[in-house]
Amino acid sequence: MNESLESERRLNVNSSRCDRLSFPLVSNSQSTCADTAYQGSKFVRDWLLKFTNGKLEVKYDQIFPALINGLILEGCKEPKTAVDEIIRVLNSSNDACLKMNERKRMKKLQDCCIKLYTKQCYLFRAVNTALKDDDRTKLDTLGPYCYVVYNSIGHPTNSRHFLQKLNSKKSKTMTVYRGDSAPRTIIEEYRQAVGQKDKYFKWLPFVSTSMDRLVAEGFALNVLYIIEIERYFSMDQYTDLEKNSYCTSEQEVILKPGTRFQVTSIDVDNISGRQVVHIKMIPSYISILR
Repeated sequence: MNESLESERRLNVNSSRCDRLSFPLVSNSQSTCADTAYQGSKFVRDWLLKFTNGKLEVKYDQIFPALINGLILEGCKEPKTAVDEIIRVLNSSNDACLKMNERKRMKKLQDCCIKLYTKQCYLFRAVNTALKDDDRTKLDTLGPYCYVVYNSIGHPTNSRHFLQKLNSKKSKTMTVYRGDSAPRTIIEEYRQAVGQKDKYFKWLPFVSTSMDRLVAEGFALNVLYIIEIERYFSMDQYTDLEKNSYCTSEQEVILKPGTRFQVTSIDVDNISGRQVVHIKMIPSYISILR
């Protein structure tokens, strides 16, 4: 690819996802090192407990209307065309799976919802704001969507597919990148944690990252995160969205809310002046919520 075409590609990527890849990861009222003993999303867990009356079993015919109604309510102040398009996509997915069994219908809904997350509209902003701020007033409206997307991310590490992957020739680690604008207090927390094996952090929202460092650098204000993932032992915590996105050129990898990590080192980029924070994701060894 020549230089001018590459520059155009970068411009197109930036214009289509400027909000999602630069969305703040940390709330002013929440610490990244608070409650790190819990792996996963308490927002999603508490919605599940409430919605199922503690039974933890979700049926497609129950969650689909709750999801639709919730997104309509959340979109009441948004452009009607944006809300109508989201509902149209969801209803079309529903129509296409009417004759499928329960498992396939739920999988179809998961694929549809996580693709909608990559759409440039109010949806990812509303969801990540609620998760980042742990806003329980949004539990009924955004809980169903968050639950579906949460469970679409990753694969259980006890699956046959996982065991086959262990013998793959692929590298056992992968690296993804994320730009951010982090408060000085957070950066200092990260700096103090370098080398401390018992110090953990986590981000509460869904985290969009890229396998392309240059894409992430385009959205990095004062921080660039370089995130190392154990490809197989962390399979339940990330999903590659390259083939299920409204912008397939982004090389997006999405991380599950509540994924824990440690800071291994911090340095400064001599050209940009950004803090470069090297992160290692911690395998959860827990199954996906069902």
